[in-house]
Amino acid sequence: MKRILATLMIITSSALAFTAHAAATAPVDLINTTFEQVKTDVEKAGVESIEADPQVAINIIKDRLLPLIDEKNFTRKVMGRYFAQANRNQKYGFLNTMRDSFINTYASSLVNIGDVKYDIQELLNDNENAKVRIIVDTKQADQVPVDFSFTYKSKDEAWKVANLEIAGINLGMALRDKFERMMQQYNNNIDDVIANWSSQVKPEAIDAE
Repeated sequence: MKRILATLMIITSSALAFTAHAAATAPVDLINTTFEQVKTDVEKAGVESIEADPQVAINIIKDRLLPLIDEKNFTRKVMGRYFAQANRNQKYGFLNTMRDSFINTYASSLVNIGDVKYDIQELLNDNENAKVRIIVDTKQADQVPVDFSFTYKSKDEAWKVANLEIAGINLGMALRDKFERMMQQYNNNIDDVIANWSSQVKPEAIDAE
């Protein structure tokens, strides 16, 4: 299940590199273009190189996927009511920890990108918010719906991922609940939660909760 979920995250994230306002370019065109770019990156690198050197996949994720995510707002959502209690170092420390956890968890799944087929449905686009559903079909699983929620950032002139749901699981809420439980586990010590986050938050754990 871990590899299936990781593959879904990779393929749907890579497919959604919104670099222009939706009014200027059709979302489906942006999705298809970026998906092909990631496939090209993997083909050029080669599966053997990716498996032998994790940094190859890490670089692809950093270049193609991380720019899509509104990291600051996502950090705020996951920390929930504890965000206001955290100091600047703790906020950026948790942001960096989530980023590293994302990269390390999903980098190895890039080798499966060639096995994936998908269908795209635009559910909402009001020029400020957008919601796109991707039906992902892999060799490891039946068709799985993945809903991406976007907000348009005027400052960046780009769409950013605000949240997503995988087969009905709201990732933002699942991670916020996990942060809440870990705060209780570590006696409301934010530093301890950050230090132990990567070891406790895994795809299969989120799926099971």
